[in-house]
Amino acid sequence: MFTVIGRVCPWEMAHYLRRWRWARVKVRFARDVVPVGLNRQTVWTRYYSPREFYRAFQGEFTLVHYRGLCVFAPPPYLTSVRDRHPHGYDRLWRIDRSLAGWPVLRSMGDHFLIVMNRR
Repeated sequence: MFTVIGRVCPWEMAHYLRRWRWARVKVRFARDVVPVGLNRQTVWTRYYSPREFYRAFQGEFTLVHYRGLCVFAPPPYLTSVRDRHPHGYDRLWRIDRSLAGWPVLRSMGDHFLIVMNRR
């Protein structure tokens, strides 16, 4: 079981598009490691889709399940949304828990959860 930073995060895209930070929107779509700021430090990061991530393990493991995390609910770093709209935030998490495992949606989110079994 892994939790992995995903490629397509609708909340992050909207957040940076709203601020006209086009370069930051494109970061998750890079195929190699990229520098990402985190707490005033640089973290070299590689973003994956669930299928890309699984490909590295498919010889030894079978894919059991995967689902998006923070597809509808804002990611943890957008605490201002949670603080300003606590009831809406809770509602978005309920929707996330219900729908983020559906096809197409399960490949989105700030992260994804992937479960595999050894062959």
